[in-house]
Amino acid sequence: MGTFIGDALGSGTEGMGRGHIKSQFKTISGYINPASALRGKMQQWRKPGLYTSISQFLSLSAMLLIQKRGNPDAVTASLKHMIKDLPNPADYEIPLFRSPDYCERRFIQTARSGEESSKPVVPSIRIIPLSAAFLTLEENRSLTGTIKILGSFTCDPSSIAGALLYAALLRRIAQNPEINGRDIIGVAMDLSVSLSKAALEQSRAIFESGMNPDPLASSFMAYEPLFGAIRGLSSVSDAEKILCAAVNPGLLNPVTRATVNNPYLALPFAVMNFILFLDDPGSMLFSVAAEGGSAAAVTSLTGGLMGARFHHSMIPPPLQDNLVNKTRIATVLQAIRSKKITDAGMDDFITSEIQLTHKEHEERKAKMKHSKAQKPRRARETDNAALTRHIVESWTKLDKAKWKKEKRKKPEKEDDPA
Repeated sequence: MGTFIGDALGSGTEGMGRGHIKSQFKTISGYINPASALRGKMQQWRKPGLYTSISQFLSLSAMLLIQKRGNPDAVTASLKHMIKDLPNPADYEIPLFRSPDYCERRFIQTARSGEESSKPVVPSIRIIPLSAAFLTLEENRSLTGTIKILGSFTCDPSSIAGALLYAALLRRIAQNPEINGRDIIGVAMDLSVSLSKAALEQSRAIFESGMNPDPLASSFMAYEPLFGAIRGLSSVSDAEKILCAAVNPGLLNPVTRATVNNPYLALPFAVMNFILFLDDPGSMLFSVAAEGGSAAAVTSLTGGLMGARFHHSMIPPPLQDNLVNKTRIATVLQAIRSKKITDAGMDDFITSEIQLTHKEHEERKAKMKHSKAQKPRRARETDNAALTRHIVESWTKLDKAKWKKEKRKKPEKEDDPA
């Protein structure tokens, strides 16, 4: 439940800057309606309390893993077949799934067309929470299973490694919920090393799963010093600065925020937020959502960690009560926990999700119809050119006026009597 709630809460501030969120909403204490903060970008509006494709893919993957007895090939094939059979929406592109990123959209489009295509090798922090579905498998089976299924979305090693590391961390916290914050960072560091070794030891199986084991092992090891760098810190902002400074040398465009679509930043940042709010869990998800950026993914990561530690007992009641479709979600989660998945239950979940996606789309259309489109800003060069023209024209007018004035004052020469 923590992942669903974190996803829904973060969705409201997705793509916004931290300062903009603060100026518009002051503090966040529930699901927000982002309309007032979108400034003519109403196409980005999302329904308050409604989760996105993160939770949808997580639910479907978990149910299929149980139904297909943990067979990753059967899960991927069933997921693609289900997507292909979805009805075509009347006036929007993606049926069922809400606000997918590039990798999710590419997977959906490939499934809809039925044509195989090369998988993207781009980061996707939105696939990291999906790894929680593999907690239904035995630990020794989750490595290659996760790679096979999540590898259908992206072959980026930092994303796949981050997903496997996140799932392993969830398992450890659930097994030992009394673990303290400092030790959680230590566990994450140890898991980075052990998973790197496992990737090399199972290199043949990983290669057959569609991943190169060497970059994957290197990506696991890349997380270890990042967690080490933030160990013992007492400030989220300090952690963000240190993480960005550590990751920036490898980036073409340096960043200053840890909530961008970069697994090396987003996962440690989510873990750090979780640790620093262990004594105040009621404020945890609100604080992460207020960071903005890729808020749905980062807040869902933190929500998953919160759920592993506290279940849903520490999640604020307004978030539990106002979650859209909460009754059906509770039914789905109970079916996953009891490992009793039926075709009728899956069909019911899919039907309800299609309806929710359509309703959100219709509400967004209505808001777009009644909102004023934001006027495009002129490029900097155009502004400079306009300023130059204004100055030139102003001086030209002044010079002309001055010339006329001097001409009137100047006496006319008398005609030569000769």
